[in-house]
Amino acid sequence: MSRGRCSPTEALALLSPVFAPMAAADELTRAIHSDRCHPYCRGVVIRSDIAPRLIVVAHAENDGRWTARIESTSYAPGGVQPAGVWEFEIDEVIELRQRAEAAQAAAATTTDNSRRRDPPGPKPTDEWPEDVKAAVALKICDDPKILRKPNYDALNREIRADFGNADRWLPKDPKETEKIIREFIQRLRGLTPP
Repeated sequence: MSRGRCSPTEALALLSPVFAPMAAADELTRAIHSDRCHPYCRGVVIRSDIAPRLIVVAHAENDGRWTARIESTSYAPGGVQPAGVWEFEIDEVIELRQRAEAAQAAAATTTDNSRRRDPPGPKPTDEWPEDVKAAVALKICDDPKILRKPNYDALNREIRADFGNADRWLPKDPKETEKIIREFIQRLRGLTPP
């Protein structure tokens, strides 16, 4: 069902809930060039070879209203047409607005979902206890005294700092990593001869 036609100024107003006036003029121009919105001049649709030469220009009036007109970027047969002879299909302009609203809603949903799912920092992994054990083993290889006289608190702070510097995930509670460190060293101590 066609709702008829509207002037470039009315098309600007139809797009205004989604676009600022200058952005609405740019969107109308892109729509003309991509054959999504067809301008009419004196009741006749503009030929596809002339449409890419047209641009929609928004202009702020002294009273604060915005108006729009269509201009040619090159000399077109028939010269410059007066502002009152240009029109757009209202349905096509409304479709532009609806697509923009849908794109904005999708972008907002994506942004909201990414905020919920992707907090800053490294991503949690299930392997972190094994990674902590490997870090402890490396520390013991560098300094075997750690196995004989472990300082669990200092070792925990050092490993947490190393993981933080490497942007690797660990639980927020240091007690969880200290528990893994303590159990691993005690197990190693039980396997080594006195």
